[in-house]
Amino acid sequence: MIECVVEGCSGDPVERLTVDSNGLLLVYAICRDHALQVRDGFQVAQPADSSRGLIGPRSTPLP
Repeated sequence: MIECVVEGCSGDPVERLTVDSNGLLLVYAICRDHALQVRDGFQVAQPADSSRGLIGPRSTPLP
């Protein structure tokens, strides 16, 4: 089961978050509450090697 990208969160991952990691676009699952925080500019500190919530690479570039 895929979890919210935020460590320690037990919310249902109902949104997707695309992150640019050195030119590679990665898609993560994120719960609604954390998605709203990220859209409002809040930064979530995560361990550098965290693959929690990782769905996979994005196959098409962002517009």
